Amino acid sequence: QDQRERVVPDELMIHPGLQNEARDGKPLVTLNGVVGSAIARLELEYEDGTVVPVPVTEQFVLFEIPPEHHADKRVVLVGRDAGGTVVARRVVS
Repeated sequence: QDQRERVVPDELMIHPGLQNEARDGKPLVTLNGVVGSAIARLELEYEDGTVVPVPVTEQFVLFEIPPEHHADKRVVLVGRDAGGTVVARRVVS
């Protein structure tokens, strides 16, 4: 079954991932998963208050966390609808 069919319109089904296959030996930390159909824009807020856009393609998300934020204990994902209203919020740790 298509993962996009398993999420409700305002859901953030996004999880952290860790890969250690980089040539430089440093880990690659990612966020990946799917978002509900009501979510037009996704933002990520780091512990220091920095907010960055997270690309969403056909409800799928794959985003690399930069090395300077690997030590963050928690980040917050914010999903917005087409009008900019917050429709979902999720803490990822």
